[in-house]
Amino acid sequence: MTTKIAKVQLDTKEYSKMPGLSKPSYAQRLKAVSKVSEAVVSNLYLEDILRLITTVTAEIMGSKICSLALLDEENQELVIRATHFLSEEFCEGYTQKPNLKVGEGIAGKVVLENQPQVVLDVTKEKGYKYKEMAKKEGLISMLCVPLCVKGKVIGVLTSYTSTPHKFTKSEINVLTTVANQAAVAIENANLIVKTKIIQEELETRKIVEKAKGILMKQQDFSEDEAYKRIQKQAMNMRKSMREIAEAIILTGGKKMNIKTKEDVLKLVKEKDVKFIHLWFTDILGQLKSFSVTDVELENALAHGMGFDGSSITGYQDIEESDMIAMPDVSTFQILPWMPKEKAVARMVCDILEPGGKAYEGDPRYVLKKVLQRAKDMGFDHFYIGPELEYFYLNSSDSTQVLDKGSYFDLTTLDAGSDLRRETTLALESVGIHVEYSHHEVAHSQHEIDMRYADALKMADNVVTYRLVVKEIAQKYGVYATFMPKPIFGQNGSGMHTHQSLFKGERNAFFDPQDKYHLSDLAKKFIAGQLKHAKEISCLFAQWVNSYKRLVPGYEAPVYIAWSQRNRSALIRIPVYHPGKEQSTRCELRCPDPACNPYLTFAVMLAAGLDGIEKGYELPEPMDKNLYHLSDEERKEAGIESLPHSLGEAISLAENSELVRKALGEHVFSRFIQLKKWEWEEYRIQVTQYELEKFLPIL
Repeated sequence: MTTKIAKVQLDTKEYSKMPGLSKPSYAQRLKAVSKVSEAVVSNLYLEDILRLITTVTAEIMGSKICSLALLDEENQELVIRATHFLSEEFCEGYTQKPNLKVGEGIAGKVVLENQPQVVLDVTKEKGYKYKEMAKKEGLISMLCVPLCVKGKVIGVLTSYTSTPHKFTKSEINVLTTVANQAAVAIENANLIVKTKIIQEELETRKIVEKAKGILMKQQDFSEDEAYKRIQKQAMNMRKSMREIAEAIILTGGKKMNIKTKEDVLKLVKEKDVKFIHLWFTDILGQLKSFSVTDVELENALAHGMGFDGSSITGYQDIEESDMIAMPDVSTFQILPWMPKEKAVARMVCDILEPGGKAYEGDPRYVLKKVLQRAKDMGFDHFYIGPELEYFYLNSSDSTQVLDKGSYFDLTTLDAGSDLRRETTLALESVGIHVEYSHHEVAHSQHEIDMRYADALKMADNVVTYRLVVKEIAQKYGVYATFMPKPIFGQNGSGMHTHQSLFKGERNAFFDPQDKYHLSDLAKKFIAGQLKHAKEISCLFAQWVNSYKRLVPGYEAPVYIAWSQRNRSALIRIPVYHPGKEQSTRCELRCPDPACNPYLTFAVMLAAGLDGIEKGYELPEPMDKNLYHLSDEERKEAGIESLPHSLGEAISLAENSELVRKALGEHVFSRFIQLKKWEWEEYRIQVTQYELEKFLPIL
């Protein structure tokens, strides 16, 4: 069976005279309409076609805001299926029970009468149910037209404006034409599913059914609840239902939404957990742990567990050494590499002083304080997506590599494929969502990328990730290292870190009108990180070895500039894709994976917030390869470099009011002192290089 492209027929003269629609041009708009026609005979999945339609509609109408809802014939309800530049909160508000019935509201009237509807101001319209949501989203006027195939209405397409606008007859005709094209595309998308890719569709159904069964068993869902959970996650995470179902199967449905002590105690009993590791880090980010048994767990959850803080690097003095580790119940996870019988779990802890006050020397508390500052400024989420690189070596005693593979190699050269596979499974089983994994540029260098999360959760994930990678490597008899530069002449290991600020469910970094699609707020945030990059360097690159990585020529950014595509710049802005407004972010490329993630994320956020509060101006982007510029050319362009050594970085941090304020006096003074000791110890060493270079001639 074949499909045909429906002809696009527009009145050129009438269309070109539309008021306020001179940009883009008629030719550009007609080209945009043709995209929908192309979708008719494409192999795109239905959900992808729906997203394409809303994006193209916004482009054609110049509205930037668009939604598409399809008719659920069985229930006679309209359900939103795709949006362009509308928040998840709006989508949920639109689709919450009871859904919009046929004949109800503006869209429902469109379906019933099969006629377009124009509203000048939805916030004053009696038949519009979501006035408060519209005010919050900045929606004023709307044009709603039916999606119609062979006289049958299958949904509605809506274009909004953020200012009062009287839609002309020409504009209504244009949107109706697009809607008709869209309806054909939707109808044919279903046809393609039934013909060209029917086998894949059947496989997907089997996978979704299996995932439903797991959720029904693990979380006591009904069949309907399990299906809706998969559906909602797919919508929220912008993934297909198959991808979500596969992740559920991979983890065995073990992504536990634990909220109370009772949840933890119940799970410990159900899963035969005997030992619970209580985790926290010292000031340098090294993971610390001690265990309690299931018998002692209830007491630990109620009162915390005492320990000697004077024995932890950077913590208390011996005369005031009593500390309390208070488990965070939301971090409970069973460790998959331990025996299943008498299983072992872990919980990340907050550190308290006797009496229950938060301990100022706890790195987790440092990050919480800066996140609260962001909250006070109106930001609900600071999302972080780090890319940790690491090496597999034969042992910790040498730098002998396992393979000579290179970037993205998929051959016998990549000896770490099985290691990465098992590591990914282990990460998924402890609730860490993995997006992808691959071989990196250097010999025996690898990367497993976690999906973004709120900063505190991600900092917990980073320390977990590092342990999981090492544990699985040890299981295979090899050694994994996050040392920034273990091998001379090879690329070092970085931790490129993607960041975005959200207000509610809206990305505060996105601006559809800006040529870089960056809001003024995002530009100030980036400017803040560029301005303070040198001061915070000894946090994101905290070891003497870190500065062996931060040298030109090995893909490590050292020059303080930003760009969209240029990976030699310190901050990169990933290219914007229409319909992916929520993904607008900036990528700080200088951190390495051996840092303390709590302190690093804290100073990164503090620097960005400083830029917002003080209104720092973002310089023009640098699109040239900064490594190819001479020192004079960089100086002319005003491009500075990161510190060349830990000693230089410490001096800059020590005089930084921003670092002192972000870390707090306790952590600031002790961290600086520890780094000074490390630098001094390193500085006086006589290295093998010096002996080989100078001993024979001096």
